[in-house]
Amino acid sequence: MSVFWVLVLLEWTAEAGSPTWYGRKEGLPQGQVTALEEDPDGFLWVGTYAGLVRFDGQQFEKWGPERGLSTGRVLDLASYEGKVYAATRQGLYFRDGERFRRIEPHPSAASSYAVSVAPSEHGLYAIQNGRLWREEAGQMQPVPAALDGGLTDVAVTRDGTVWVGGNPGVWRIAPDSKVTQLSAEPSTDVEADPLGGVWVGTRRGLFHSQGDHLVSRGTSVVARGALTSMWTSPEGVLWMSGAEGVASLDVARVERVVAQTDQLPHGAWAALVGREGNLIVGDDGNGLAIFPKPGIESYELSDRRPYAAGGFRQIGGADWIATLNRGLWRNEPGQPSVQIEGLPSIVWTVAEAGGRIWAATSDGLFEVKGDRAEVVPEVGSQGVLSLFEVDGRWFAGSDDLFALDGDRWRRIDLGQPWIFSHARAENGDLWLGVRDGLLRWDPRSEKVLLTLDSRDDLPDCSVYAVLPDEDGLLLATDVGLLRWISGSKAEFWGERAGLRGGSVNWVARAPDGRLWVGADEGVYVQESDRWRLIDEHDGLPDGETNVRAYFWRDGRLWAGTAGGWAIIDPLQIPKNLEPPRLSLEAWAGDQRLDWTRPVVLPHDGSPVRFRFHAVSIADSKGVVVRYRLVGHESAWVTATTREARYPKLPPGEYTFELIAGNDDDVWSEQRGWTFVVEPNWWERTWFRGLLGLVGLLALGGLHRVRTEWLVRQKRELEQVVADRTQALTQERERSDRLLQNILPAPIVESLKNTGRTESQTFADATILFTDFEGFTRTCAELPAEQLVHELNEIFAGFDAIARKHRLEKLKTIGDAYMAVAGVPVPNDTHPCDAVEAALEMQDWLESRNKRTARTPFGLRIGLHTGSVVAGVVGTWKFAYDIWGDAVNIAARMESAGEPGEVNVSAATWERVKDRFDGTPRGKRAVKGRGELEMFFVTRKQNSNRT
Repeated sequence: MSVFWVLVLLEWTAEAGSPTWYGRKEGLPQGQVTALEEDPDGFLWVGTYAGLVRFDGQQFEKWGPERGLSTGRVLDLASYEGKVYAATRQGLYFRDGERFRRIEPHPSAASSYAVSVAPSEHGLYAIQNGRLWREEAGQMQPVPAALDGGLTDVAVTRDGTVWVGGNPGVWRIAPDSKVTQLSAEPSTDVEADPLGGVWVGTRRGLFHSQGDHLVSRGTSVVARGALTSMWTSPEGVLWMSGAEGVASLDVARVERVVAQTDQLPHGAWAALVGREGNLIVGDDGNGLAIFPKPGIESYELSDRRPYAAGGFRQIGGADWIATLNRGLWRNEPGQPSVQIEGLPSIVWTVAEAGGRIWAATSDGLFEVKGDRAEVVPEVGSQGVLSLFEVDGRWFAGSDDLFALDGDRWRRIDLGQPWIFSHARAENGDLWLGVRDGLLRWDPRSEKVLLTLDSRDDLPDCSVYAVLPDEDGLLLATDVGLLRWISGSKAEFWGERAGLRGGSVNWVARAPDGRLWVGADEGVYVQESDRWRLIDEHDGLPDGETNVRAYFWRDGRLWAGTAGGWAIIDPLQIPKNLEPPRLSLEAWAGDQRLDWTRPVVLPHDGSPVRFRFHAVSIADSKGVVVRYRLVGHESAWVTATTREARYPKLPPGEYTFELIAGNDDDVWSEQRGWTFVVEPNWWERTWFRGLLGLVGLLALGGLHRVRTEWLVRQKRELEQVVADRTQALTQERERSDRLLQNILPAPIVESLKNTGRTESQTFADATILFTDFEGFTRTCAELPAEQLVHELNEIFAGFDAIARKHRLEKLKTIGDAYMAVAGVPVPNDTHPCDAVEAALEMQDWLESRNKRTARTPFGLRIGLHTGSVVAGVVGTWKFAYDIWGDAVNIAARMESAGEPGEVNVSAATWERVKDRFDGTPRGKRAVKGRGELEMFFVTRKQNSNRT
């Protein structure tokens, strides 16, 4: 038995986890899945009542009339020697390259209705119109006439014996054509055993061949008297699907149910185990279900309805489960789950303190008494997010901290609301994660020793979990995983190794020392130099985690998710050892390329386009694909789409290389496809030689007569070429100037060289916003033409100032002007450059207002320094723009400013305060941001403003 199938057999010993469903909403044409087959390229072929589709783990591709296949019902699929065979209501088909071809029925056949197909080394057999047929010379021939009518399934064993079943019973046709009826019992399915036998499903149960007899193996618990399909592994493990779900029968004839009706509402019509070890099931109504490999358990309430996990405690021999949508539940061994009455639906956690049970909820703190709960009035109705114990004392985190003294809760004013988490410092102090940062608190003196927030060493964030780590702290926050060391700024941690940005809900260290992190997309585990993501494809009830996780006494991790508790054994994490399978399609212009023979392309300027697949049915979201065109580019490109385009390749030899890895960092072998772009005919050696010979003959025979004429023609031709070349050069220079006036120079160069641009992240840039005071009133007072003239004159002045100070103008919107410093070419002086430009804009506008009799304008300017993402938006009428939270803050600085002033954020002021004078404004309320600290910058230090 191969190692792979041994692993699969050992893993599928318990009921499968929750499947990932693919139905009509995901692109499946119809919800009734009738047949499944996996081809050598890793694609999953899915037969439905509405035709055949191919699935690569991400999307369904329908194969219909345009590929030579009917759109009728597909009843059976089989794969043999790289070909896929389909039995449909319109007949038998097999895949030939990118099309399906029909196998012609016998002229005597009344119709082509096919229900079963069995390709083998002994020939292709099929059931059509209730009869058995064999392919000969591309046409189906009847075999033999004695088996007419009522047949539904066929299988061929390795010795060439043909087995058929249906309403007439079960028949065997030996290689010498001897026909034997083994049973008159109607059968529903016949499946060849790779070890040489055959399995037969009947209304009375399951049978296996033994010589000339069928021996009963009992009734499968998933069948309700009849199996819908059977499938065997290469080592003889039998998989059965029926109305009650899916079961396996191992080589020791031990049956295990792996998926039941609560997971498959309409029963299983077809099932198989894919090459990556995942159970794939076709439901008779809901579509396609892909089950994760076993290894992650789910903790379920007795009513099995979905719940979002909150806290978990074992109190008095019972499990207490706090949920974020269904209140608080008590589970006792052998008893139904009991929901505690009197509580809101959101319960964060539960604890036993002072011999009593307390529940932290969205509506305050409650005491549980029996099967009911009563609110604790001294805490109030504000939400309580945490309950924790320190040196025998219990605390509740709400809008303030509460301590349990005896039988009453006492408020402790921390000045920081919403305590999410806590961690113990070495000297006994507590680190408290709060809504706006982090506190260090002494539980003995009940004093706050240190406050860290966006004004200090932390970004603007809420701290959901705190974990001491070497000489610092790891912080799970709503902006990512941070590492903070005393005396330094907090840094984002782990993103270079694969930990994605976004909210991190908890961080914990396993007994073996590895870090585990809960995020909005799943659970990450640290493995050597990378982070591995575990999500619903690996068996989590839901990919989104909540702000609770525990390492239990047995070393297993209990992780709260939006779909309930997941129980993960760190030593038994399911791992996909199968790399994605690669396939490639390519076009030169509208011509499809055939890689089975040497590919030579003319140099006609046609773009070359590649469409590739990296197939992983188990976890398509975790697949990473990289490609490069050797001869055109040396660096690998990480694919964001399934296509790569190369316009107007010059003559030469090229190799398109492709590689892909799955979420478990298992990579495929690198594959390459080579092609040649020929030179133009006038650039080839034979043409140049011929041209030289003709020239010599012309010089020898017609020199005297045609010399003057050739010289004149040559001059005229050179003049035409020169004129056209000059016109083309002028037009190109004009286009280049126009493009450089629209986009930054580096972006223009990228577009010219590669035909595309990639978005870039700039960790440090300064954004400038301006706006005119009372512009709406000015619009009403001035004629439209005058208003536009004035705006044009002012913005032209701003443009000159921006260029002078190395700012990149982005856009004007109405009377607003936006620019950025430090983008797209990073520099260390961008905060000062932006401030100098802002001050000069105010001076310039003030001078203009004084020297003109026209309407004076009052200008507000706001600046902020932070990280942005920059890139070109759209494919028509390009626009270079920036995005990010820093842009929003800069806009708020402008709106919170005053006419004639330059208002900057604290982040910008910290960078320029050594070179400019300023006036602190304190904290000001900002829409959508709370209170932000601001400064008016007045002038350069040791200089006078002009």
